[in-house]
Amino acid sequence: MKGKTNWEFTVALVAAVIAAILIASPVLPGEPALKLKLAIGYGLLILVFMFGLAVLIEIVRGRIDISELLEEVDGGASMSRFQLLIFTFVIALSLFLMVAAQEKFPAVPPEVLTLLGISASTYAVSKGIQMSNPSQAAGLTLMPTTLGPPAAGAALPATSFTASLVNTPPGTPMPALTWSLDAPAHGTLTPQSSNIALYTPATGIASGTKVTIRAQAAGYEDGTAVVTY
Repeated sequence: MKGKTNWEFTVALVAAVIAAILIASPVLPGEPALKLKLAIGYGLLILVFMFGLAVLIEIVRGRIDISELLEEVDGGASMSRFQLLIFTFVIALSLFLMVAAQEKFPAVPPEVLTLLGISASTYAVSKGIQMSNPSQAAGLTLMPTTLGPPAAGAALPATSFTASLVNTPPGTPMPALTWSLDAPAHGTLTPQSSNIALYTPATGIASGTKVTIRAQAAGYEDGTAVVTY
């Protein structure tokens, strides 16, 4: 919350400072220069660890949403994101195990850096292709996409249609919508909220007649749904 310090940040900072003070304390033996290096190193290590722990806590508490971490903006799975995530975790885990076994940071082979670069470049190229593809233009989609036809002797029910944004960054606000029917005499549309409209079918319409419901917004592809009598 703005203007309020999270307790996780405070705990991480205090833990790092305490560790640095204990290591640099004159009570412990050792050269002052070496103790200063150890104090700074361990202080930063504890700070980074506590920050990571704070992020995990926020994820568990639901305040950080990672449900779309491996999704494209249209909701589909992203292989480029998955590849980048796997490569990063595998290399990071490998380096961690090597440090734990050798008790020192190993020399990173240039091949590893090349693989990381290729993985990151693949993701960047994928995003560039998507942004240059007209089919990836920001637009609207309606749910349900179809209504009807009704069973024999039955009438179409009044139905609410919900508009959603596609191919837009997460958190994009819903723009002002204009709802319309391609055949105004075949029912009425009543907006109920910023992205929902209630369609009330007309009576006396011939069986098999199709009506298109359309949601429009400036700068977005239209969202449509088809009603069949």
